[in-house]
Amino acid sequence: MKKYFLFVLTVSVLCGLVLFSCKKNEQTLEERALQLCDYVPDHALVDDAQDYLTSDFYDALEEAFEVVNNDYTLDNDWIYYFVSGNGGSTPRFNVLCVNQIDEKNAAAEIEVQQVWEDGTVDENKTYHQLEMQKVDGEWLLSDFDGKKSDCIYLVENARKQRAACDAISNYLLQEKAPFYAHPEGSDRAWVGAIPTVIIVSADDANESDILVWGDYWVFWYVQNNDTLECVSGGAHPGLMHLKQSNEGLEVHKFDAVGDGSTYLPTAKAIFKEHFDDFSLVTSDEYLREDVRLQTVAKYVVENDLEVHYIKDYGRDPVELPIDKD
Repeated sequence: MKKYFLFVLTVSVLCGLVLFSCKKNEQTLEERALQLCDYVPDHALVDDAQDYLTSDFYDALEEAFEVVNNDYTLDNDWIYYFVSGNGGSTPRFNVLCVNQIDEKNAAAEIEVQQVWEDGTVDENKTYHQLEMQKVDGEWLLSDFDGKKSDCIYLVENARKQRAACDAISNYLLQEKAPFYAHPEGSDRAWVGAIPTVIIVSADDANESDILVWGDYWVFWYVQNNDTLECVSGGAHPGLMHLKQSNEGLEVHKFDAVGDGSTYLPTAKAIFKEHFDDFSLVTSDEYLREDVRLQTVAKYVVENDLEVHYIKDYGRDPVELPIDKD
């Protein structure tokens, strides 16, 4: 009887230790998940985030932020607002539960409320999934709401778009720019033509005929002190056909929208299901000017020009978005 009692006691103690160990592990994961919430990107990568994120998640986020910051025309605002709105509040995190999937992976359900600047707490709650991975004995943030794959897709898409823009710009410089009037023998420094490419839609399903619908412009500039003055230019909307060559992506055909009375019917025939988007782009002068300013600013930086403004005939100079630091 004593041996049986001792056996039962021993088993009970061991079970208690196991339960205590599991409970302790659960608390540790919850605490770690809450700590990692502080490194969820919100408007930007958090300082020291590299120490708390897995390398692949950090790299994906860093590249995505760099792409969007350098080309805001990509229109991917979601990367700035993982858990909060457009300023005025701070997210408050609460770990609802943690599920340890295996020895190296765990997932936590996170509840978020916004705390406003005056200290009031928004009654609305949002729910998110935070993923953790154990690396070298330490739990790190490996994903948040599936944003890692979104960032990878964003970067890949941006690279394709940049390659297409470069190919289209080269085509416009070679095939369209020479037909515009430009000054010769001017006392102002001659700069040349700088295209503006606004992509409406693209289809790269066929690598030998990549389709890029867009609103394409050519502008000629001369430099007058710290200002680029536009002396001529025009629009060339339509469908560019691109393909890979030994030298990279290049345009092999262009379906151009017609002029005058042929403009509308040819635009509808070329853009088809993308016509409404095309109409929105062409009617948005602010979008066109934003893209133009970004394009010119990039040209100025790459060519080391002492230029800070752009000016159209009869208009005031507009400052270029160049980081002066």
